[in-house]
Amino acid sequence: MLNKKHEGIIVIKKNNISGDNELLNLGSITVGEILAAFNEFQNIIKNKLKKNSEIFSQLPLKIVIKRVSNNKVVDLIGIRRIEMNKEGTCIWLVCFANVSDSIFIHNKSIVKLKLTTKPVNEVSNSFNFFKKIHDDKFNNSSRVFFDLPVKVVIMSGEEGNDERVVDTLDIATVLMDDVGSGIFCHSLINDIEMIKNNAGLKKLLDESEMQYTELMKKLSHKF
Repeated sequence: MLNKKHEGIIVIKKNNISGDNELLNLGSITVGEILAAFNEFQNIIKNKLKKNSEIFSQLPLKIVIKRVSNNKVVDLIGIRRIEMNKEGTCIWLVCFANVSDSIFIHNKSIVKLKLTTKPVNEVSNSFNFFKKIHDDKFNNSSRVFFDLPVKVVIMSGEEGNDERVVDTLDIATVLMDDVGSGIFCHSLINDIEMIKNNAGLKKLLDESEMQYTELMKKLSHKF
C-alpha cells in the first residue's frame, strides 16, 4: 500500500500501479487496508493537523465515482448500510442511486451538499461485528477476514422495498482531505466499455461530469 499526498489530499493506494486503467483489474481494497488507512488518518488528524483525535470517529465516509477514461468525478454517494455477503467472501458498502443520496446526476439537478452516510466509527464497528460472525461461522483466522475485499454495491429502488442491484464496484483508493473533514472511497467505472455498449451513456456521463465541475466552482467561490 502506498501513502502519498497530492492536490491537497492524503491518499492510501495500492502499490505498483501505473494508472487508473490498471486499477480496474486489481480488485478492491481490503478490510485490513481500510482499517490501516483509518489508523493513519487518525494519526494525521492528531499529529499533523493538531486536532482532537476524538473527532475522527465521526468523520463521514463517502463514495466518489470516477470515470476511468479521464479520472473525472461523475457522482458522490452516501453509504446507507454495511453488509457481509452470505458466503463470507466480501464486505459491501451499500449505497442507493437516488435523489436523497446523490449529489447531482439525477434529474440534472444539483440539490445536496450534505449526504446521508456512515461515519468512521460505524464502519469500524460493522467490521468488528462481521469479523466475529466470520470467525465463528466459517472457522477462519482473523487474518482471512482482514483480507476480504470491501466493495461498493449500488442499489436502486426504495430502501427495504423493491431493492435492486445496479452495479458492484471495487474501491481503488481511500483518501482524506487535507483539513481532515471527510474520508472518501474512490471507485472507478469503465466508461469506455459502457459507452461502447450504450452510446447514449456518453451524454449522461459528460453532463454529470460537467455538473460536478460547476458545483465545485460554486463551492470554491463560497469559501
